[in-house]
Amino acid sequence: MPVQALTEEEYAGHLNWQLWRDMLRFARPYRPYLAILMGIAAVTAGCEAGFNLATRKVIDAAVGGHRAGMLWGGGVYLGLLVTMACCVYGLIRMAGKCSMSIAHDIRRGVFDKLQELHFAYYDRHPIGWLMARGTTDCQRLGRLFAWGLMDLVWGVFMMIALAGIMLYLKWWLALIVFTVIPPMVWISKVFTRRILQASRAVRRINSLLTAGYNEELAAVKTTKTLVREDQNLQEFQTLSTDMFRHSFRRALQSAAYYPLVQTIAATGTGLALWFGGGAALETVISIGTMVLFLNATQQFFQPVHELANVVTEVHGAQASAERVMSLLATETEIKDSPGVLAAIAAQAARGPVDGAALDGQANRIGEIRFDNVSFSYKQGQPVLEDFDLTVRAGQTIALVGPTGGGKTTVVSLLCRFYEPTAGAIRLDGTDCRQRSLHWLQ
Repeated sequence: MPVQALTEEEYAGHLNWQLWRDMLRFARPYRPYLAILMGIAAVTAGCEAGFNLATRKVIDAAVGGHRAGMLWGGGVYLGLLVTMACCVYGLIRMAGKCSMSIAHDIRRGVFDKLQELHFAYYDRHPIGWLMARGTTDCQRLGRLFAWGLMDLVWGVFMMIALAGIMLYLKWWLALIVFTVIPPMVWISKVFTRRILQASRAVRRINSLLTAGYNEELAAVKTTKTLVREDQNLQEFQTLSTDMFRHSFRRALQSAAYYPLVQTIAATGTGLALWFGGGAALETVISIGTMVLFLNATQQFFQPVHELANVVTEVHGAQASAERVMSLLATETEIKDSPGVLAAIAAQAARGPVDGAALDGQANRIGEIRFDNVSFSYKQGQPVLEDFDLTVRAGQTIALVGPTGGGKTTVVSLLCRFYEPTAGAIRLDGTDCRQRSLHWLQ
């Protein structure tokens, strides 16, 4: 298949919360582990915020010449350090377990769906396109649910703890520092929307590249036989150039976004130094409190930076989530009718019966009849027209004809890999669509 013939879905719009609620079903089995992960992240944030209070205690005690206060503050600092080391170990272990487990479940769901889908779906979607759904997209989503959740909880609790400490000690200085938050929120909103658009484009082109690799490698003999190397290379270079262009645009936007966030954070630190330093000179606040505000201000905007990373990752992963969910939401066009499902349920309730299939009808086929069957893979290009054929048990039939004449199609229709566009295939006089698909195949 020429590379330019491959297609990919287009997605647009902002963050889709309903989509993420649907994706949460893969995380539900791991709620206890995720709850532990969030608890450890909250304790880690508390420890990091507590370092500032311990440091303040040590500095003020040293300035005042209180040895006991210095020892007490140092002991608290050491205890927080040991606790934080244990928490970091727990975070890495728990996040890794949740990430791999969720990615495994999503990948298994994709694989199960691929086994259910009808053959026509594979005619429209190349294997490489489907491989991208079951590999990189699933892995990215699993990583986001675990590591992204950890960063989110840690960042939120860190900001709450630091804001509470600063407001409690000197509320007016804290409010001065917080004046830089609105412009940071506005910049984040603008850039995350642009990064989402670029991420969607990157995922779309990546799927086409993967599909292109697969198609070209699978058809390498045909390519060499028809001497199509130059044409295939040119077609592939078009996709590769598009991938570079969209990836570079996303990298450029990220490169502009993060320095802006850091610049605003540095502005907040500067405000704390300017007003806090003046207040310390006038002995309005202690030296330890001023140092606490400087450290806390820098730490306060570090979670903002991490949360910005999480938001960016969520927007980027939405492109993966959209594609995975679109695959999982695909309904197979060939399946048992409600009447057949009811017959299967009734037979299951009765229990095994000699000579009866799982749908309650005969467990053998005495005659197969194609009754005015027509079929086309593409509209307007019929492969079979008003085809009639009767085959009885024990007969041997040879289907002879040129390539593309419909020989394989006859067998595919009989196995219900495809459905006739007209007519019917009857098994002992019963339309095959009134029999169990699993039994038939």
